[in-house]
Amino acid sequence: MDFGEILTRAWSIIWKHKILWVFGFLAAMGGGGGNGGGNAGVNYNLPNNGGQDFNLPQFENLPRWMEGFFESMPVWLPILLVLLALVLILVVIVLSTFGRIGLTRGAWLADEGEERLGFGQLWGYGTRYFWRVVALILIVVAISIVIGLVILIPTVLVTIATLGIGLLCLLPLLCVLSIGLSLFSVVFDLATVAIVNEDLTIADGLRRAWEVFRANLAQIIGMALILWIISMVIGFVLGLPVLLILAPIIIGAISQTRAILGGGALISIVLFLIYLPILMVAQGILQSYIGSAWTLVFRRLTGRPASL
Repeated sequence: MDFGEILTRAWSIIWKHKILWVFGFLAAMGGGGGNGGGNAGVNYNLPNNGGQDFNLPQFENLPRWMEGFFESMPVWLPILLVLLALVLILVVIVLSTFGRIGLTRGAWLADEGEERLGFGQLWGYGTRYFWRVVALILIVVAISIVIGLVILIPTVLVTIATLGIGLLCLLPLLCVLSIGLSLFSVVFDLATVAIVNEDLTIADGLRRAWEVFRANLAQIIGMALILWIISMVIGFVLGLPVLLILAPIIIGAISQTRAILGGGALISIVLFLIYLPILMVAQGILQSYIGSAWTLVFRRLTGRPASL
């Protein structure tokens, strides 16, 4: 397998068929989450030294404020929040599944020589393979949770029993297990490619992915390492502007002046909203590149050359 050919071919595909960026962004939704929130309009009832400055020790009153907040919270509010969270999770699962399917199918067709890829065309493949891929995702999540609990519970018990010393002894084992889980995710990616592009059942897709993975272990590990480095470098570059975005609010917090803190927070929010579309596009491009690369890896390892 020619690593250079796959990496350059994947870039060529997503540059020619930029619709894959959309499906890459959708696929990335299932791989991460966002945190957000705000405190606008909330009065914490903390003294502010005449309305100008505030001191960090005053945050000792925060636990008391939180207790009062939860006591006065309407009964229906937690239920509503849980329902909204479940709806959000459901939407993310659906969109990310369509994204995964459309991305791998689009890269497959492009590598076969397809000249035009349309959104409706790729979305249609999502309706065909949706339930199979969703079931595969749920299986992977269930296995990951079980493995996580099997690892977490003994680790916590050993750490408590040895006052933290045992954790140092377990670190090498945890690193090995982390690598194992990463390789397990590669098998999942290959199984998705097999199910969608070879029209296989879930069991056959997993079997097919495992056969390809086992027969080409060294090459797959090499590609996984390359793509991981690419992801880390791009992630680092994309993260640098975030430091600049946070700078105004950090300066405001250090100044301990309410006016400066409020102005800094407003500036940070505006800068973040300006940067957010750039971040979303970059995330879509990165995910479409990685997904296309794994599709090409599967094709090359199963004897399918590019159609020139």
